[in-house]
Amino acid sequence: MEFMLEHAMGGIPILSVLTYTPIIGALVLMLLVPPRDTQMIKGIAIISTALAFLFSIIVLCYFEAGTHKMQLVERASWIPSMGVTYFMGVDGISILLLL
Repeated sequence: MEFMLEHAMGGIPILSVLTYTPIIGALVLMLLVPPRDTQMIKGIAIISTALAFLFSIIVLCYFEAGTHKMQLVERASWIPSMGVTYFMGVDGISILLLL
């Protein structure tokens, strides 16, 4: 799977990072943290939430409001034999939903 990024920040797929940060935090909580360790649960939850918020601020800073085009686009061929692709991008409406 090869990413082709348009208007990406130095080749980093920031939208994917933003999307999967809370999922990774939840997986860490489910698989690695004992259920009775509430302090660690709260700490990991706050860290993953803060990281997702930080990434959403970064996306907002790189967003150009003067255009109607999709921005920070990530596109990758996922299952070429079936024509399935991975595609993420942000536009004027979805940027408001990120924060």
